Amino acid sequence: MVPSPCIKHCTLDEHRVCQGCLRHIDEIVAWGGLSETDQRDILARCAARRAERESPLTPAGLHEKDSSR
Repeated sequence: MVPSPCIKHCTLDEHRVCQGCLRHIDEIVAWGGLSETDQRDILARCAARRAERESPLTPAGLHEKDSSR
């Protein structure tokens, strides 16, 4: 089994994604019953969510400092 990514900072945002591990509530609930392949897929989605949150790009695809375009 793949270790849980839980860091004990469990607070859900408005999209029901944990602010600590970045798993959706459905992924958290299902975790223990999933295959290792499915767990790794969730970890990949978490990494993508983290990268998206840390990106300097706005949803419009512009840099925060260059929003005049």
